[in-house]
Amino acid sequence: MKTQTLMVVPTSAIFLALALFLGAVINAYAGHHGYMMLSSDISEMDTNNDGVVTFEEYSALHSEKLRWGFNALDTDNDAYISANEWETFLKMHGVVKGYNKNQPG
Repeated sequence: MKTQTLMVVPTSAIFLALALFLGAVINAYAGHHGYMMLSSDISEMDTNNDGVVTFEEYSALHSEKLRWGFNALDTDNDAYISANEWETFLKMHGVVKGYNKNQPG
């Protein structure tokens, strides 16, 4: 039986890479659509005009941005982010895999 080696990526490196990626996505999206994700006026999110924003209203506005980010990671368009696609993303953003947990030290 062939055993698979598990590579561990430091959590902070993953969060940094994801933050960099999402920042790039948000900047590209905001520039393309002419507005920033953060706004001082909540009326854009408050779709029923009751003066407050529910999670459903908030998530509906941002779901298109999240979908764009997901699709950017899903390079083969199969509706899944594979380990290979994730590794490619990490490499593109300068994140290297950590140590092999099966190695001594």
